[in-house]
Amino acid sequence: MLKYNLKRMLSDRSILKPVGHLAKYGINKSTASRILSGRLSTVKLSQIEKLCIALHCTPNDLLEYTPDEKIKTTDHPLTKLIRNQQSIKVTELLKDIPVDELPAFTNKIAELKQELFKKN
Repeated sequence: MLKYNLKRMLSDRSILKPVGHLAKYGINKSTASRILSGRLSTVKLSQIEKLCIALHCTPNDLLEYTPDEKIKTTDHPLTKLIRNQQSIKVTELLKDIPVDELPAFTNKIAELKQELFKKN
């Protein structure tokens, strides 16, 4: 089954006010609320584009796939959408770093980010 992966993505990005964040990118607050609560079954392509821009991701990142036990999909392309269930909390990592080490930590993140963009 396919489902939206938005709450986890927002959490991973430490976005504390998701409705307000999505509204900044042109998604109506009531629509954002319905998307986040799972009460909106149809999402327009224009809304998917806005979600991708707001979360700096691709449409594939917005979806999560849970295989149906009756359907064997081990070699199917949908298996790429099976997500690791562990959410990453970068802000939690920061709490354990001594204040005088924060500049070195942020420099290392900047280096990793540059390496990532060189690959793409």
